[in-house]
Amino acid sequence: MLTVSNRINRLSQGLILVSSVLIALLSLRILVLGMDVGFPQLMHHDPDRIVVFWLHVLAGSTALLVMPWQFIKRLRLFSPLLHRWLGWIYIVAVLLAGLAGAALAPFAATNGFAGAGFLMLSAVWLATTGQAFIYAWACWVPNLLVAELYLTRRRRPSGSAEVRLLNYTPVAVDD
Repeated sequence: MLTVSNRINRLSQGLILVSSVLIALLSLRILVLGMDVGFPQLMHHDPDRIVVFWLHVLAGSTALLVMPWQFIKRLRLFSPLLHRWLGWIYIVAVLLAGLAGAALAPFAATNGFAGAGFLMLSAVWLATTGQAFIYAWACWVPNLLVAELYLTRRRRPSGSAEVRLLNYTPVAVDD
């Protein structure tokens, strides 16, 4: 039976998944419709900063399409390799999209507030993703070291030279 907390959690995950996918697809409409129809209000980026603009659109859409799947517990439990790959794709996509967004921010056509907001959004996106990467790394490395230590100790026969050296106790000799 689902508790109220579990229902709220599932509902919020579902909303994040649907909204992320819809925003990514909405952004990718430019691929089908072209810049003049898909994003007419952003034509001022063409051709001056077109590479940075496309990098932001494609990498940002990739991040939005990949991110919500990272929070699905079943995926983490039953396919940790896929979870890891999606995590790496997300980190690279955010790095590219965030840096491109920061580069585009000063050229926001509406006003200085929009550009500042765009810059702050890029900074927050980069900072939170960097923090998540550090947290994941900090959890993964100690686990790897403990597993390696455990496996290394299990592989050594009890009479091996390494074990004898580790158990050696020096004794002082009087002259």
